[in-house]
Amino acid sequence: MPPMDPWNESALIELAAREPFATLIIAVQGIALLKRRGIVPSENLRLSLLELQKYSGEILDDKSGLIGLQLIEALTGSHIPKDSSRSIRKVSAQEVFNHVATHNPFFQRWLKFRDARPARDPEEWEQFAVENLPAFQHDYAIAMRELGQTLTDFIHDRRTLNPDIAYRLKHSHVFDGPESAIGLLAWLDVAEQEGLM
Repeated sequence: MPPMDPWNESALIELAAREPFATLIIAVQGIALLKRRGIVPSENLRLSLLELQKYSGEILDDKSGLIGLQLIEALTGSHIPKDSSRSIRKVSAQEVFNHVATHNPFFQRWLKFRDARPARDPEEWEQFAVENLPAFQHDYAIAMRELGQTLTDFIHDRRTLNPDIAYRLKHSHVFDGPESAIGLLAWLDVAEQEGLM
């Protein structure tokens, strides 16, 4: 009999196939990454992963988002304050956009694509994004369009960001491998959810 998986990965993969919420899919990808790194879940996180199977619909989506935060904490080793948005100065989306435009070479590639004249076909983005990049950077490079469009929407809506989220978006390019794309997409999801509260 194979040893029990404390991450409950196979059951969550089946759950994500039935209810493909982005939050749950990102959580499953995060679990795979943490397992590869040999990280074992805390007892609290292990129980939360087991309980996830009890939910469906919007409740599952919400619970998966909370699990995603715990997975990022496990990956980075840093605690994400749950209620810091009430007491800390927010960061403008424009400030985050300006920072990544200056410091993130992958984002600069997206800006070059976006600002090309004559305008490029949006369908060409993925090919353009990964040109001359090693395979392990492809997912992150492709995710730059999502980052750019989300920040542009936030700027248009005059949205501000929790400073912890802003920091992670600004510095997402310093991680290597597939976790950089997973982390970026997870933080964008957290930022969008925070804006709805």
